[in-house]
Amino acid sequence: MKRFLLLLAMLATFIIGSTTTASAAEKIELDMTPREPIAVFIQLDPKGVGKPLEISEEMYGKIKEKLNSAHKEPIPYTKAQKDLKIYIRDNDLNGNQRDQDDGVILRSKDFKALAEKEQTRYVISIATRVTSSEVKLNFWTGIRKNLTIVTNVVIYDAEANDYLIDEDFSSVGRTSGSYDRAFHRAIEDILTKIDFNTMLT
Repeated sequence: MKRFLLLLAMLATFIIGSTTTASAAEKIELDMTPREPIAVFIQLDPKGVGKPLEISEEMYGKIKEKLNSAHKEPIPYTKAQKDLKIYIRDNDLNGNQRDQDDGVILRSKDFKALAEKEQTRYVISIATRVTSSEVKLNFWTGIRKNLTIVTNVVIYDAEANDYLIDEDFSSVGRTSGSYDRAFHRAIEDILTKIDFNTMLT
């Protein structure tokens, strides 16, 4: 009887161990599933900030973090920005270099063409501009800089030929340092308002 109970206990241990191993293997397999590629293009009005290129790349990094949590992988920043610049130039969407710096309004045909170029289903466009900047003197905190930005966020589904979102977000970045820091804080605030998990399902 004792031998039978011992064998029964060993069998139960084996079954539980096998189930646990299988569950762990399934979890690892799920975690290793490749993220879906997605195109992200950033247009930043350079007026009002000191380092527009660095800020654009920083914005991309923040957006990448949020997209990764939604199991999406944006195409590399340098490739995306290069392809957007070439597309704008080759399609005569700008008249001069200043226009190119300011950015353009992309239309459905443009999003569809960019999705085909990057071989992605979704295209995200982040276009942000400074609408006002001011310096205030506070008795307790000293000089404070306020930077108001408006950011247009577009998510286009090239398979459905439809916009998932086309919305403007406004935020104020405050700092006692540079305007670039204020801009950084304003962007972080805006990104908290966008739920990629819900939109990209």
